[in-house]
Amino acid sequence: MSVKPTMRDKRRYVSFMVEAESPVSEKEVFEAVLGSILSFLGELGYSKANPKPMKFESSTGFGILRCAATETDSVRSSLAFLSKINGKRAAIRLLSNSGSIRKLKKNFKS
Repeated sequence: MSVKPTMRDKRRYVSFMVEAESPVSEKEVFEAVLGSILSFLGELGYSKANPKPMKFESSTGFGILRCAATETDSVRSSLAFLSKINGKRAAIRLLSNSGSIRKLKKNFKS
């Protein structure tokens, strides 16, 4: 039995750009991102935010993360505190957030 669309949690997508001193892989980025969210929000906040990595292009540094709509601000603030990815100095520049992945990709290309 499936859940009705009105009963589902609302989701938002956050786009970001990774700027690192050396190339980083998708796995390294998302481990660092999820670890940053966990350390900033704690276990309860992490479970409320329900973050899920969606996409990362290592060639451009563009990534997309899904989270709960009510916790978008706290997820964005936790990403701003990230300073290292797998021991390498890095920074995450937050681009925008949206309700659909298609719109984020369109804004990134333009």
